[in-house]
Amino acid sequence: MTMRILPTIISGMAVFITALAEAQSPLPLSVQADVLNNKIVGALKVGNTKEALQGLDEYHKLEAQGIPVPSPLLYEEAILAKSSGNLLRAYDTLESYLKKADRSDRHYAEAVRLYPELENSKVVRARAVEKANSDLASAQKDLDSKKKECQGLQGDLESSHEDLISCLDGHGYSKEMCRTERTDRDNRRYSAERCFSEKKAFEVKVEALQSIVDGK
Repeated sequence: MTMRILPTIISGMAVFITALAEAQSPLPLSVQADVLNNKIVGALKVGNTKEALQGLDEYHKLEAQGIPVPSPLLYEEAILAKSSGNLLRAYDTLESYLKKADRSDRHYAEAVRLYPELENSKVVRARAVEKANSDLASAQKDLDSKKKECQGLQGDLESSHEDLISCLDGHGYSKEMCRTERTDRDNRRYSAERCFSEKKAFEVKVEALQSIVDGK
């Protein structure tokens, strides 16, 4: 039995070694990118969508290692993904293209026109709503926590202000003690103002997420 199993093991090891050798290309990353670029462009010229997208998948792996996908290829990827029915990939890639491309790029105007169409597609909207729902719960929790914090700081500020008034009225306080009270009041006021500013930012975030969930 051992003799029958051995060829299978050897065969499996050979496949693994071959795959490992392919994954660890001896070429520099920049050269691998050039090879992939030619492969993708060639596939685009003959209308081979599947091969072009596969090549782009490989290019994105290089991107994770510091080799960015050229903006023209991102545009082509978005168009290919859209034509193949993958609107999520089309939207994500077109968004990446618009973040990188210069306005003088020959595809820029068309990308700007296409972006809202993809953004408002059912699958993209559904994903946005799902994410907004998830983020909304967390944002609301943060807002509630910030509200409590601000209420506490406001109470401390009012108490500190009353102490300062008492001090200034001359109820047994020295000038030095009054200066300390004033500094304490000012510090608490600053903390309260900063807290309320942060609370406002949380409120805006919650409102924006709620709008997405409500489809506004």
